[in-house]
Amino acid sequence: MVEEKKISDFEDVKDKHSVYIFGGLKDDVVPNGMSVEQQRLFESVKYDVKVRYEAEFQHWFLEKEAAGTISNHVYKDLDGWSFTPYEIDETYKTSGLLGKWDQQTLLDDMVSNGEKSLKLDQLGLRKWGLYYIPTACASKRCNMQLILHGCTRPAEEMVKYWAPMAAKNDIVVVFPQAKSCWDTKQKYIAKDSDLQKFMLEIVKTS
Repeated sequence: MVEEKKISDFEDVKDKHSVYIFGGLKDDVVPNGMSVEQQRLFESVKYDVKVRYEAEFQHWFLEKEAAGTISNHVYKDLDGWSFTPYEIDETYKTSGLLGKWDQQTLLDDMVSNGEKSLKLDQLGLRKWGLYYIPTACASKRCNMQLILHGCTRPAEEMVKYWAPMAAKNDIVVVFPQAKSCWDTKQKYIAKDSDLQKFMLEIVKTS
């Protein structure tokens, strides 16, 4: 896909990134070898890769603090980043705004930017995506995370673990939603795929 210009050549990426990879032998959704291949790829281009493999892992982190573990690794080199520990509870509900956004409306808005008209079913999307905005982010610029759920966990489930971390660390989190798994038939890893354009539009408008 690099030769076809569908994805960027990793060697051409100027800013090296931090990547967190986890995998489990009991994962019945993603083949066990895929995480290992991801590790080899990112290490080959000198990315800062942290990995964790566990025999008891399924298609989800076993520990509830996974959001903090991942975010602290990915953000550690950002200017001003200082990780604040948090508890998995519902105090985030009084420390920010949890809301929903119409994913079809965003697809419609993309038409005005020259993209073709698309409907939710074409991308395998639900009507509503979710977002969480910490109260502190109303008066200052905050980092933003785009969180994609897996095949076995809807966005509502992801909120329980990511929102508490976001509330304590002043991060705006956006959760787009697919009907189940993200539609691999769309070849969504390609830069010109409709799903990639949709994700990019979320980042641009958040």
